[in-house]
Amino acid sequence: MTTRESMPLRPPFEQLAPAAQLMLRIALAVPFFRSGLTKWDGIGRISDSAIYLFTEEFKLHVFGAQFPYPLPVVMAWASGIAEILLPGEPELRGGREAVLRGGVEL
Repeated sequence: MTTRESMPLRPPFEQLAPAAQLMLRIALAVPFFRSGLTKWDGIGRISDSAIYLFTEEFKLHVFGAQFPYPLPVVMAWASGIAEILLPGEPELRGGREAVLRGGVEL
């Protein structure tokens, strides 16, 4: 026989936590996915604007100096692929617990 004191009481919002977490993860992934879509002109064709940005605009800042990206076309491709395939990237690096803690341990 179980008594009321021995049964754990769970507030109703705890039962909704997994669904809320899933919705939050999707909401956070959508901007990265959409940003990744803007880098493509179709299947397998990176946009000219993405190549332009990595060639002319984006610079590496190292020790106070600015350097152009090495292999800007490859970097544009890598960026476009990563934003499409890895919109939930923090989950891959640190797992679910790290995301819930609010940070990813390296």
